[in-house]
Order: sequence, then C-alpha cells, then structure tokens
Amino acid sequence: MGISTASLAASALTEQAEGIVKSILPVPANQPTPALNHWTNFSLTFGLSVLIGIVSAVITGIVLDIGRKR
Repeated sequence: MGISTASLAASALTEQAEGIVKSILPVPANQPTPALNHWTNFSLTFGLSVLIGIVSAVITGIVLDIGRKR
C-alpha cells in the first residue's frame, strides 16, 4: 500500500513542487532555468512522496495489526 500511495503522491506533487520552487527560487525573464531549480524540484517531490509512502505503510500496518487482534 505504501508504494502505490507514494507513486500517486509523486505524480500529483510534481507540478505543485515546481510552483513552490519557482516562488522560492525565481528565474529572471529570458534566462534558462538553473540546475539548482531542477534538483530542488526533484528533491522536494521525492522526499514528500517517500514520506507519504512511509506514513501510508505505517497506517496500513496498524490497521492490519488491529484486525488480527480481533
């Protein structure tokens, strides 16, 4: 469950992360996007999707553990 949730989060967060990075690290008009912006976008998307996947896996484990105890 955690892997599927993480992949869904990554696909949904990609555009959101790009907007966040553009607001934090603006690029002047007629200038190429620096590599730092690309790496920051990747890092933000990757980190959040892994975090969401871990939280989802923990919640699934807790629910399954509660179900076994019944």
